[in-house]
Amino acid sequence: MTEDDFIALFRDHGGFPMSICRHVDERDEPVERAETVYSVLLDLDRRRFGIAAGPPCQHEYAFTSLE
Repeated sequence: MTEDDFIALFRDHGGFPMSICRHVDERDEPVERAETVYSVLLDLDRRRFGIAAGPPCQHEYAFTSLE
């Protein structure tokens, strides 16, 4: 799998509202609401990690070197 494959996987909305990329469902009671707030990718071969700050379908991954 490529980095783009993993990004597509983390942006998936299949099974909404319990999908991997989860958004607040206003129909839920406030204490039951959930949302993906960060998504993290680790690239051990290239020694870097990427973070999408918020639902990954709405945010790009910013990568940082681990070296």
